[in-house]
Amino acid sequence: MNANIFISKLKSVLSENKLNKLGKQLEFTKRERNITAFHMVVSIIAALGDKKTTYLSEILRYYNQLTLQNIKYKHFHNQLAKPELAELMREVTNRVFNCWINDVLKCTKSDLLKFDNILIQDDSSIMLNRSLRDVFPGRFSNTCPVAIELHATLNLTQGCFEKSCITPDSYSERGELPTLEELKGQYPNRAIHGST
Repeated sequence: MNANIFISKLKSVLSENKLNKLGKQLEFTKRERNITAFHMVVSIIAALGDKKTTYLSEILRYYNQLTLQNIKYKHFHNQLAKPELAELMREVTNRVFNCWINDVLKCTKSDLLKFDNILIQDDSSIMLNRSLRDVFPGRFSNTCPVAIELHATLNLTQGCFEKSCITPDSYSERGELPTLEELKGQYPNRAIHGST
């Protein structure tokens, strides 16, 4: 993808104006004071994109560097704990996904219109600190004794996440797949269902 197109698409999803407006719409921010939706989203993406990030306080460090502020941890943690932040991040993820999915799959809208729904289910494991061993046991006791698994069902025709959840890595992936009832009327001719 051309760098200019990439930057343009990124700005269309993650622009300061759009994210702050979305933050107000989802009631993450009621008044813009020291913490804005835009700076929060960018700080979370930057911190989680850094492989060295281990603690929530590191998101605050990114936030303070980005905004040149000195927000205290307790106030910042209160913002991180808001259910509205989860909704904000889910909506941002949906928008990013919707913006890029067709470029990756090289399909056109007319290709997608042949189906009522095209669902893709995927699972990703993430290692955790060993102190969480009793809560999130991993599948591989020697190499990854503590881990979670993120299960996501993507709806390609709608361009969004249909469902997502987190379980201990030791749980079976089959339990998180859409049920036959959920796929009723879509399978075999109208849905593609796979797991990796």
